Amino acid sequence: MKKAKLMELKTVDTDVAGEIANLRLELEHESDPEKRSTAESKLERLTARYEAAETMPTWPIDRALRRRVTLGNAGLVLGLVGQAAALSGWS
Repeated sequence: MKKAKLMELKTVDTDVAGEIANLRLELEHESDPEKRSTAESKLERLTARYEAAETMPTWPIDRALRRRVTLGNAGLVLGLVGQAAALSGWS
């Protein structure tokens, strides 16, 4: 998944970033409302694609689920440490 994200970021960085910059320049000089709205909607789509590539997950599970699993595992580890300390006579 990291490779897929890296490839998507490279694609977005080379293609989409240039288009976004060109559209912003075009919008600064465009006075026709219809062309301006078309350019703005295209800019919104490209920006959304860029942001989606930036926030693409590199883990196959959701962040919330991963956080719950990590907290659950931390509880298990703390329990094992406590038992080991009790067995060794350390209190």
